Amino acid sequence: MVHDDYKEMIPARSLASLDASDDRLLSEHLATCADCRRELDEWNAVAASLALSAPAQEPSPSVRTNILLTIASEKPQATRANVVPFNAARRSVWTSLGSFGAIAAALLFVVLGASVFVLWRENSRLKSQLAQQTTRMDELDQRVAQQQRMVQQFTAPGTTMVELRPTSAAPGAKAMVAVDKDGRATLLARGLPSAPPGKAYQVWYIVGNKPMPGRVFRMDSAGNGLLEDQMPPVAVKAAVIAITMETEQGAAAPTGAILLSSSL
Repeated sequence: MVHDDYKEMIPARSLASLDASDDRLLSEHLATCADCRRELDEWNAVAASLALSAPAQEPSPSVRTNILLTIASEKPQATRANVVPFNAARRSVWTSLGSFGAIAAALLFVVLGASVFVLWRENSRLKSQLAQQTTRMDELDQRVAQQQRMVQQFTAPGTTMVELRPTSAAPGAKAMVAVDKDGRATLLARGLPSAPPGKAYQVWYIVGNKPMPGRVFRMDSAGNGLLEDQMPPVAVKAAVIAITMETEQGAAAPTGAILLSSSL
């Protein structure tokens, strides 16, 4: 049972409408949850105020008669007082119903208020779940679209395949880059660990001794690094492609060790 389930029991507990098993479970939870104890105190205060919201009730005429008869029976017959009856104010059925109706209306207000609050909270929870699911679906659609583009580029006529081999700084890692005639590069990497917070992997295109920065990428939950990039024109046919770890914003020049390279 989650915390919200216990909180939904609290209004019913203040109205003494929980069954024995739920009451026992809630009591065990209240022993360790200060937040729920505080909320229960608030609901108990509301329930207690209902008793004060109804007007005072006048005793019925039969109560007075019974009291006088009891007193008379306890005295000697000779000293019995001559009791003169008086006519008590008669109360209409509608007056009595009005008093009980006020209590019932107050109880109904509390119950309806609790129900509306529970429904509002459930609606908020469902909206949050729907937003999360929508975000996940959007991410999945983007990933599928990217993978479809990669398949098309890896299989397109005239595409050059470049293998990146690991250095001693990244044993077990490997990567392939597909480069078309216009310099559009698609990279698929595996075996690299997830980059720590604030870090990412960056691609470099090295012509001569001059490294030109490419885009950054991260490894996904499946252990794949996917990247689409546009190579500088001078690097399309003459560049060494390398990967280093840099800041997540990318660097203007390499600062980390080369992890994979198309030529060592």
